[in-house]
Amino acid sequence: MKFAVADDVLLARKAVEKIILEWDRDSTICCSCDNGSEVLKVLEEQNVDVLVADIRMPGLNGIVLSEVVRQRFPSVDVVLVSGYATFDYARAALHNGVRDYLLKPLRREDLFHTLDTIKKARTEEKRQEDLLRDVQKRAGSFLLLRYLSGEERPEDVLPEEMTGLKNGCFFAAQIMVDGMGFEELSIRLRDLSFGRDLIFEDILHSGAGVIVSCGEERAMAVFDKKLRALNTLAEQGKKDGRQAAVGVSLLLTGPDSIREAYSQARRACCLRLQDPERGLYLFDHDRGKELLSKEDLHLIRNHLNARRVKEAKEFCFKKLVQQEKTTVLQLEQAYQALLGICFTMDTETIYRPLWDFEDMGGLLDYICSMACCIEEADRSINEGDIIDEIQAFLEENYYCEISLNELAATKYFMNPNYLSRLFKARTGMGFSKYLLGLRMKKAEELLESGDMNINEVALMVGYTSPSYFIQNFKKYFGRTPGTQRNRPESR
Repeated sequence: MKFAVADDVLLARKAVEKIILEWDRDSTICCSCDNGSEVLKVLEEQNVDVLVADIRMPGLNGIVLSEVVRQRFPSVDVVLVSGYATFDYARAALHNGVRDYLLKPLRREDLFHTLDTIKKARTEEKRQEDLLRDVQKRAGSFLLLRYLSGEERPEDVLPEEMTGLKNGCFFAAQIMVDGMGFEELSIRLRDLSFGRDLIFEDILHSGAGVIVSCGEERAMAVFDKKLRALNTLAEQGKKDGRQAAVGVSLLLTGPDSIREAYSQARRACCLRLQDPERGLYLFDHDRGKELLSKEDLHLIRNHLNARRVKEAKEFCFKKLVQQEKTTVLQLEQAYQALLGICFTMDTETIYRPLWDFEDMGGLLDYICSMACCIEEADRSINEGDIIDEIQAFLEENYYCEISLNELAATKYFMNPNYLSRLFKARTGMGFSKYLLGLRMKKAEELLESGDMNINEVALMVGYTSPSYFIQNFKKYFGRTPGTQRNRPESR
């Protein structure tokens, strides 16, 4: 920790500093002053954790100094030292919120005890702050995704960072780097000058999203600079042997366009299917020439009808991959045309969005399996994989307010009722009951650990209302959270 020591007697000051360094060799004495005014100057310029000050000093005495510090620097813990066991001094010190009031001659054990208490309290305060910050970050990220998916009003969701987008220009980027989690992506982005931009975790589509404000006057210059930085991120990922894709929207204006920017960035990432080596993919409105003509589609259909899967895939690769330049709209149009073949062949399957595929081979395998009516056993395996994926998703994101309808609409693009039946058939219970059980089991584990109070546990498992959490916990387990914590096996 960082300390400031104030005493008008040099030897007394040095004695305090010596005890502090004996208590913790890693401590830093930021200032050693003989009056309160000098202490205030240092606190203006440096971050200090603890101030140890004598009460009787020239100028600002310790009592007045502690009052000023309490008002102007509330994060600083104050310890007052005095040679006088005067009740008035002690009462004034307590009124000013000092951590302790110690008497001279200062004993090493007394200051050790006080500093241990301060360190423990600061550690707990930091843990509480980190906990709340983590919960708020998770909740904020999820709410933002709900807004971007069209399910929330902007005034209820948009964080303060987005207030500058009302009149200026901005763009969105969708970033996916294989094997790189959100925290690592965030650090990389901040290192590449995205520290002031809105970075959020895309829990539904894996990776990170960024919304970048470019101002008005120099918007294009900022846009170009940020594009170069994003391209660097993609190239670094590829150098590390990872698959990397960064989709970037057009430069747009006005907060009403934020959803459109996010959609464009996510769709731009689909171009990695056609050209996986590039890394950075830009959205544009150019429809261009259709990649698959009517004759091409007729030939593909004939191949699939005849179960000539290899020939169909080779032909599609030639048409979809060996292109000098493909736009997002061209690729989407080609995918819809291939799906059209499957739907006209009276096949039933689970619809998958274009960005759900990792490469063109996976996309074409999917089309062929649909069109060639793969046996029911194979289909059930595919459906089982989706339920397994949903269960894994809930294991990571149980604290979020998410419904099966949202997953069906924004992640799997399926009929919600059909997905609900699949989920219940696989797990033996409905989605809401399954999520409740997951949250309650997580809450039980947190309560048994004894590191959090009931309010904190409620926040960690997705309840903003502690009373509602207690009600659900009691209904699920037949006992209250407080009873759970006091059980002998929880100790």
